[in-house]
Amino acid sequence: MWWQLTASFFCLLIPELLARFTHLPDFDQPFVQNHNFGAFINQSLYIKLDDAHKTTFINFISSGAHTIWGLMAGQLLLSSKSAKVKFASLVGFGILILVAGFVLDGTGVTPMLKWISTSSFVLATGGITLIILALSYEWIDVRKHQNNLKFFTIVGMNSIFIYLFFIFIGDKWLNGYMDVLCGGLLNLAGVPLEVGATISCLVVFAIEWYLCYFLYRKKLFFKL
Repeated sequence: MWWQLTASFFCLLIPELLARFTHLPDFDQPFVQNHNFGAFINQSLYIKLDDAHKTTFINFISSGAHTIWGLMAGQLLLSSKSAKVKFASLVGFGILILVAGFVLDGTGVTPMLKWISTSSFVLATGGITLIILALSYEWIDVRKHQNNLKFFTIVGMNSIFIYLFFIFIGDKWLNGYMDVLCGGLLNLAGVPLEVGATISCLVVFAIEWYLCYFLYRKKLFFKL
């Protein structure tokens, strides 16, 4: 497990070093949109930056830490260790990296930026996720509060499917379509844009949940 942890921190360190010490003309500002190393790689590979200014090369390396921590958490939960040790390990590590992320951001060392998945952002979000996982494990698996959870189970049983659906269809088509269809039409009827946008989000959520429900009813589950 230690080599996995080491690899996860290398996932955070490599983008930091590339962004800070690769001095390329017009791409030497690590945390400025369109002027960082990730933007240079995107441009070199003819990958168009989206409205969120995401840089594919930098993002997938640093985000790999999330994947490794998720794997480690799964291995821990499937191990023979006691429930107390599992809970304490998840909470302890979660708090540690959460604090580290906020310290990096608060001291100005590395700002918390989602669009390039900076190390502070990955640490903070990873910590929050692990703490929530630990609390869910304690509440549901240990204390056996397992009633009325089907709404969440339906999504969890096809988490891979709905994630890929959101990335390739929801984010690139469905969200915008529903924003125009719901938010735009409601705005014509005098509904404020903020209310229309909220309703649009709820409609998209309902559609995506129903897709998971349909697969759940058909006993179709996507797995790796």
